[in-house]
Amino acid sequence: MASTSSSLPPPVGGWDTRESLADMPVKHAILLDNWFPETDKVTMRRGSTDHATGMTGAVETLISFVPESGARQLFAAANGAIYNVTSRLCRQSRCNRIRK
Repeated sequence: MASTSSSLPPPVGGWDTRESLADMPVKHAILLDNWFPETDKVTMRRGSTDHATGMTGAVETLISFVPESGARQLFAAANGAIYNVTSRLCRQSRCNRIRK
């Protein structure tokens, strides 16, 4: 059986989690991993950079905290431990472990 190709418009309607596949408008998407819909096109994410490395295990949770002092802090939970990853200089084993 031969396959046929077809063109679809970009999913500028955004991510649609409400409609069934059969009823979804052609300009909506069922998945937008690393894609950003704009008014007339879809742009691919241009990459990423590591913010903090060296934690054991995968980061399961990111926690943003703003104390009364107003200095925003960022914490990461990985492998049962919590790390202060506020500084972008948190590399290798230099992340400040808060709790194990």
